[in-house]
Amino acid sequence: MNPGFLGLLFLAGGDPIDFDRDVLPILSDHCFHCHGPDAGTRQADLRLDVHDDVLFVAEPGEAASSEVMDRVLQENPKRVMPPPEFQKPLSTEQIDVLRRWIDEGVVWESHWAYAPVKSSFQPWGDAPVARMGPLSAWEQDPLDEFVLAHLLTEGLSPSPEADPGTWFRRVNLDLTGLPPTVDALESFLSDFGDSDGRDGRQAVREAAVDALLESEAHAEHRTREWLDLARYADTNGYQNDFRRDQWPWRDWVLRSFAENMPYDRFVAEQVAGDLLPDADEQSILATGFQRNHRTVTEAGSIDEEWRVENVADRAETTATAFLGLTLACARCHDHKYDALTQKDYYRFYGFFNSIDEKGVYTETRGNVPPIVRLYSAEVRARLDELEAREREADRRLVAIEASAASRFEAWRASTAREERPQLPEVVLLRGRMEALGHGAGPKGSLDLGTSVAFHGDEPFSVSLWLKPESHGAVYSRMNDDDSYRGTDLVLLDSMKPAVHLIHSWSSNAIKVIGKQALERGRWQHVAVTYDGSGKASGVELWLDGVLQEVTVERDALDGAIESEAPLLLGTRRYAGELAGEMADFRVDGVDLDPAQVLEHARHRARGEGGLPFFMAAFDFESRAARVARAEAAAERARVEREDIPTAMVLRDLDEPRATYLLDRGRYDKPVGEPLEPDVPEVFGGLGADAPHDRLGLARWLTSADNPLTPRVAVNRVWASFFGEGLVATRDDFGVRGDRPESPGLLDYLSHEFVKSGWDLRALERRIALSSTYGQSSAASADALERDPRNRLLARGPRHRLDAETIRDQALLVAGLLVQEVGGPSVKPYQPDGLWKELAGGAGQGAYVPSVGNGLFRRSLYTYRKRTVPHPTLTTFDAPGFELCSVQRARTNTPLQALATLNGTTYIEAARHLGQRMMDAATGPSRGLQVGGRAVLARDFSAEELALLESALARHTLDFSDDAEAVQALLGEGATAPPAEQRTAEWAAYTMIASTLLNLDEALTKR
Repeated sequence: MNPGFLGLLFLAGGDPIDFDRDVLPILSDHCFHCHGPDAGTRQADLRLDVHDDVLFVAEPGEAASSEVMDRVLQENPKRVMPPPEFQKPLSTEQIDVLRRWIDEGVVWESHWAYAPVKSSFQPWGDAPVARMGPLSAWEQDPLDEFVLAHLLTEGLSPSPEADPGTWFRRVNLDLTGLPPTVDALESFLSDFGDSDGRDGRQAVREAAVDALLESEAHAEHRTREWLDLARYADTNGYQNDFRRDQWPWRDWVLRSFAENMPYDRFVAEQVAGDLLPDADEQSILATGFQRNHRTVTEAGSIDEEWRVENVADRAETTATAFLGLTLACARCHDHKYDALTQKDYYRFYGFFNSIDEKGVYTETRGNVPPIVRLYSAEVRARLDELEAREREADRRLVAIEASAASRFEAWRASTAREERPQLPEVVLLRGRMEALGHGAGPKGSLDLGTSVAFHGDEPFSVSLWLKPESHGAVYSRMNDDDSYRGTDLVLLDSMKPAVHLIHSWSSNAIKVIGKQALERGRWQHVAVTYDGSGKASGVELWLDGVLQEVTVERDALDGAIESEAPLLLGTRRYAGELAGEMADFRVDGVDLDPAQVLEHARHRARGEGGLPFFMAAFDFESRAARVARAEAAAERARVEREDIPTAMVLRDLDEPRATYLLDRGRYDKPVGEPLEPDVPEVFGGLGADAPHDRLGLARWLTSADNPLTPRVAVNRVWASFFGEGLVATRDDFGVRGDRPESPGLLDYLSHEFVKSGWDLRALERRIALSSTYGQSSAASADALERDPRNRLLARGPRHRLDAETIRDQALLVAGLLVQEVGGPSVKPYQPDGLWKELAGGAGQGAYVPSVGNGLFRRSLYTYRKRTVPHPTLTTFDAPGFELCSVQRARTNTPLQALATLNGTTYIEAARHLGQRMMDAATGPSRGLQVGGRAVLARDFSAEELALLESALARHTLDFSDDAEAVQALLGEGATAPPAEQRTAEWAAYTMIASTLLNLDEALTKR
């Protein structure tokens, strides 16, 4: 033991049985399946999770005569417990624990995680050691007392302090997810070396930690961790996996961490931000946490089935992320181990069951309601400007319309004197009018029968006046069930006109689209002429007598277009009904010339009641004012469509849905009476005065009545520093989860966390500056064998870096990292063809990497496609985005080495780092030391330098004889230098840089 710890005296004495620590794990693992909370599997009507039932089979102080001991010691396979078929026999040590527990009085305690957080603490009180004086030489924070007491109880002592460079790299990685820059490292080491004594060195550390906590990189790092819990992604998941735009919610998380939002507010806004008394756009945006679940868009899916799945996802994610409960285990039956009934599940589910949503959004891309629109100050100013332009145009129109009658009469008189072209004879068609329901403007259809025929090898023309209010079919004579044979004119979603002439869609057809969209709510004359050539060039579109430019999408008609379907105005089965008005519909069996088209347009305007048509098409002043208004309106629509991001959020129905227990979790099997939303009964419920809605839940989550939220949050923060939480099972604080190695430390930090105002930064600061965290991570073989996972905290943390940190580190040390904050997700390099392998391509086509800065932004912003996560990040154990993920696996596989050796990102980073080393080299050792400080935050030893210099010389020699290899290596990536600048020396330094980036030390926090 170190001399500094001689002020401790070990005390003798037995260690009494602790029910929660020693007995409950045995009962839950070996007994609760048949004698626990789940009534569906309970045997003999005996519950060993209820004290009164236990007393029935285990009389205090009488282990020898108890039913429990009789059964566990039985040799008769029909009577022994647990039964042989359960395949979980008790060990001799476990049987002895049960015997001692009964003899000591069958002492019963509630599960540690459900007990109130303690408010008074004696770090040395529970340890079989007595403190004989202050140990200020080691402790920096009260938390260190708990660790030290536990270590000494185990006969251990802390490790020496980590060297300053190692500590500085460690704390940078833990607080920002990035290594320190060389400049920052050298500045810290200089200040540390100049500091005076222990307090001076600690002051330097404090300044470093405070700067890191205030940085944008810290907020980004904590956001990345939260996205795992929130199952955040940029696509909907399932087969279609269509895109969504939920990144504004991710940026809300960023801002929350950047502003150090108190954790209780952070929780409340994500659970019920829309219901808070001071709710605003940002608090509503926060509820996007509850909309990050997958969304079904496949046709044929059952709406209620998938709505129920969404509600279940929200309930289970909330319970896992904030409470550390495995609530999902109670969806189909009572929980097998924890005191969570199926009724508890559906009461909790009820908090999220009244969201105004559907379960299926067939073939929908983008965000689905409820949504929030997020207006920046710049966009609001632009919209105000455009609305002012519209109002001015409206004012001008009123004035122009007041004087339009005189201009109309003058125009009618002048055109009456002009020579008119000969028009085909008028034939009146009679048809059947049919109402189609309500919508944007009047809707209806006119069935004109089959008296008008259209032929692919004969000319025809169709003209009409149209005042549209929506997209849809203008006219059609088309059989949708016979390969769409026929012809039609439709207004697309964009309000652009499209003409089809089809023999068999889409291989034998003509399709042309006008480049100018029609205006909603204005009379316009539209004409289609066709010369019978079977070519797209023979189709012309006219608007107000003016020939329009068109886009040709199909030009391969060879066959008849005659259809048995009737000629319909205003509808077609799969094109939708047109809302608006029509007038003067004409079909001519000739290809009208320009003068005839114009005369058709003028004919209606010259007639009785022609003033509106004149103003719409032939009055220059009216048209100019309408164009000005239309341009402003179109720009406003574009701004609202393209420049205003949206995010999916929560909004409750006006009338709540009734919530029922669902038999075996099936959406269509409700059972019993409606259930009121509430928290699990084991926690006592919300109380009579609390609102039984999401706001009531949000308040309860961070109330004194709930001990789980602070413990779960503190445990997660602790794990971000040490790799494991004080409770190893971060997602399970139930009886099957691990007990905290130091319950007193967890409660102390939880109490202080709440007392601080739920200040996350204050919690991080004290951990980062503690002596426990500041220990060296070096461990002897004996220490590794005794405590391989460092649960006792006798050394500093050491573990593999997270996937995103590995990539971001490579970019940073190479000088490539673009540190822009927020905004839409980006697409860095990934292998070709992965998206093409999907069963459903989601309409997104091939993966197209971003250009410029998008290739080199932090991995936090990498596009998250649920069906195809980024392969390199997945290789380094980044989780999928389907469900809430609390803790990641940590693996070390050959595939990871292949990724960092051969991935474009890492080759490009190695090239830039190699250039940095080469440019700094007054001799090889100087350049290599630059690489060591950049990647490892330390200088190389003489032995290491000799090895690296030898490797550099060998690589230089090899590349000098292989110009092709030089070109290939230095030509990788978007920032590749011109071929003439690629040298053997640069390639050699690139190989050394790649070696450094692939060192275990580089990929490990230590």
